[in-house]
Amino acid sequence: MPVRDGVARGMVVAVRAGGIFLGALTLVLMLGISCAAERDAGPVPSGGGAAGSPDSVRPADGPEEPSGTFSSVSVGGNHACGVKQDGSLACWGDDAFGRCTPPAGAFDLVSAGSLHACAVRSDGSLSCWGYDGYGQATPPPGEFESVAAGARHSCGVRSDGSLACWGDDAFGQASPPGGAFLSVAAGAAHSCGVRLDGSVACWGDGADPRPSDPAAMAGVAPAVGGCWVAPDGSVSCPGEGASAALSGTAAAGPPSGTFRSVSVGWHHSCGVRSDGSVACWGYAASGRAVAPRGSFLAVSAGSLHSCGVRVDGSVACWGYDLDHRAAHPPGMFASVSAGGVQSCGVRVDGSVACWGGGVPAPGAARVP
Repeated sequence: MPVRDGVARGMVVAVRAGGIFLGALTLVLMLGISCAAERDAGPVPSGGGAAGSPDSVRPADGPEEPSGTFSSVSVGGNHACGVKQDGSLACWGDDAFGRCTPPAGAFDLVSAGSLHACAVRSDGSLSCWGYDGYGQATPPPGEFESVAAGARHSCGVRSDGSLACWGDDAFGQASPPGGAFLSVAAGAAHSCGVRLDGSVACWGDGADPRPSDPAAMAGVAPAVGGCWVAPDGSVSCPGEGASAALSGTAAAGPPSGTFRSVSVGWHHSCGVRSDGSVACWGYAASGRAVAPRGSFLAVSAGSLHSCGVRVDGSVACWGYDLDHRAAHPPGMFASVSAGGVQSCGVRVDGSVACWGGGVPAPGAARVP
């Protein structure tokens, strides 16, 4: 099989066979893990999960990176996961529904979704864990090259290049087109994939997801700079910058041309073209879909921000940055993952660096 350069979403995609890993909502996770389900300080509503199952963890006052060396990392809603260099998984953050408690074994990649996670074992089989209210954590049998965990659904690329999706299909996000694909990315209510010819195909509600329509966001929208979506579909915006977070102009669907990878966020998507430039489409509010110029190795679309790894190994982030989720550190990185309110990356030495807030790691300080 060809190397599947991968993608990540924000809600994440992970790719096997030595591809570059990222994850969104875009990638990876744990075996000898340590999780901090720190919910004792009182709940903070979040729309990152399915309706009726909101997250309730306070953001950390600055993320704390896990120890050890990693091959990849994936940031989800209020948790993150990574594949260590020995193939084991590690997760940290809110362990609601057991999303930070993965199975043991050797893995090639992992993808952290909103309230669940999925990973590809070394034998190509899939394992998923966490919230399964929509069947998003019940993968089909068979051998897979990659997997992507979204909000309430998941998708994967089989060894023959065909796509399989499972979980919530209310917007058609779990009804992929036919044909052979190199990679796939799963977001809130839509999914995208890169075909063998390099073209991008998207399905679901990603072509026109209206942030002004609470019913369309209920239970699938991550926390948005002081805003969240309640299970009844109402939007609460007590914080500053709410109008900027929820407003925006929808661009047309995926652009033409050939791509190396694609990543799906909340209401926007980004991809790396064959010439290394980054193209983003969807809602551009907060600048999340306004990619910088330059040549990139990979890109990851989060909820309201995006990050990418340039060809020189440096990281670039753009979009909403009130909580510093786009304030990346200096240094050289092998991969990056933009999540709900935090970003993480794997440095060239295998260590993990995280910035922003919302994914408390073991020992992380609490917001008073």
